[in-house]
Amino acid sequence: MKHVEQDSIASELGLEPGDRIVEINGRPLLDCLEFQFVCEEENLTLLVERGNDRALFEVEKDSEDPLGLSFTEELFDGIRRCSNQCVFCFVHQNPSGLRRSLYVKDEDFRLSFLHGNYITLTNLSEDDFERIIRQRMSPLYISVHVTEPEARQLLLGRRKTASLLPLLDRLADHSIDFYSQIVLCPGLNDGSVLSRTLADLESYHPRLRGISVVPVGLTCHRKHLYPLRGYDRPAARELVETVQATQQRFLKGLGTRFVFLADEFYLLAGYPFPPAATYEGFDMREDGVGMIPLFLRDFRKALKRFSRKAPIDRKVVIVTGRGAESMFRETVIPEMVRAGWPRPGLLPVTNRFFGSAVDVSGLLTGQDLSEALSKAPKAEFALVCDYSLKSGTDLFLDDVSVRDLEERFSRPVVPVADSPSALLRVIRDGPALLRAGTSR
Repeated sequence: MKHVEQDSIASELGLEPGDRIVEINGRPLLDCLEFQFVCEEENLTLLVERGNDRALFEVEKDSEDPLGLSFTEELFDGIRRCSNQCVFCFVHQNPSGLRRSLYVKDEDFRLSFLHGNYITLTNLSEDDFERIIRQRMSPLYISVHVTEPEARQLLLGRRKTASLLPLLDRLADHSIDFYSQIVLCPGLNDGSVLSRTLADLESYHPRLRGISVVPVGLTCHRKHLYPLRGYDRPAARELVETVQATQQRFLKGLGTRFVFLADEFYLLAGYPFPPAATYEGFDMREDGVGMIPLFLRDFRKALKRFSRKAPIDRKVVIVTGRGAESMFRETVIPEMVRAGWPRPGLLPVTNRFFGSAVDVSGLLTGQDLSEALSKAPKAEFALVCDYSLKSGTDLFLDDVSVRDLEERFSRPVVPVADSPSALLRVIRDGPALLRAGTSR
């Protein structure tokens, strides 16, 4: 246990941080989801371990009353690992020397429900399926990639795997909603194969809430792996045009566009992004779908909302990956200047650690940022995307810290959330924003 609330049922029992609940009502406690589900019962028997001692506690309560405790981890039995050998797996393309967690391939339905992690359903047991249905773990996030069985086996790197559609049938039949993702690999699951996949998935609407289509990510560290290529402009244009036509068909028949392309395809194609409304709520922005249109929409709202602007002589530099360079250069910075804000500098960074094909800000490493900042224009401080930091720390993927960057830059480096309001506040108030109490 991490924390026991004062005057709670748990505190009345005498439970303390550091105690471990081994069982509830005779069932092993495997994760926080099981804990929440079981605690809806009115009569509980807890087997609690403290050091080398164990004790039983009997609890009678109303079903809605919480015990009043929290845990240090969500999964008590560890993360379930992925046994697939997907030909496009990003983990297989990582260089050596990164933190250990970056080499972990998870395939855990609990993390899918809790955090939107994508799973292939290849490691679900009968007990897992029954638990998903019994505990209403909805929605889930499912990596489909392709529905044709042989093509799916190739993409997942498995000689044999259960057919996907019966698994989706079972979830849908029990009213479990889900989102799906297709990592598109040229020559393997695009073209007519993609058309068949989309046609197969159409029947799952509305339980299937939406499909994201994202490009395969290729680093410069691919060695002894299945030969893959990325998308070029002609292929990206063909895909955008095909999917836009499919969206119109879905919109007419289902009332939703249903399938959505990652921003990278529009950037590769050199096509403008669709209007923000066509993303239907941006449900799949974490997949890179509509992140730029959403940022620009919120940026324009925020720009109008800020009554106090940054000092006109303020000098700040925005550090970004190449993927967002055009957004800042062509739209964000000019509109800031027209609204009376100082013109920030822009420092687009090429990803040399993973390779130039990886252009998102969230995968910039400290090494590449440090090298870029050593040549940055003069500024009071620099802004970097906090997506590139390990959650809850100031460490980048390669364990270079924000403090390390500040020593190289000789000025403050401020991690900023991927939010236009946060960006404008930091530019207006400077690094002092890190202190509490800032306002519009």
